Amino acid sequence: MSARAQPHLDYAEVLERANRVANVLVSEMGLRSGNRVLLRAANNPMLAVCWFAVLKAGGIAVSTCRCWPARAFFGHRQAKVQFALCDAALAEELEAAKAKSPD
Repeated sequence: MSARAQPHLDYAEVLERANRVANVLVSEMGLRSGNRVLLRAANNPMLAVCWFAVLKAGGIAVSTCRCWPARAFFGHRQAKVQFALCDAALAEELEAAKAKSPD
């Protein structure tokens, strides 16, 4: 996901992008049905695309508000997050939080 201005997407473009992201999640990242995927980004079209992609791939989307600290999602076992899709502008914070996680 990118922090740049997001273009307007029509339904066909959302479907095409969601299919591509879902394919990456399953084929390249190894997502399996029931895996939880953290979505961390501002509200924008690409966040919606990623949310649909997680569902298409059989995952459980765990959406977050970008104003919440990233550490809140790795320190709690209830989240059970196995994967993350993150806006590039928030990636450093997410990586730092993951590194400090007890799991």
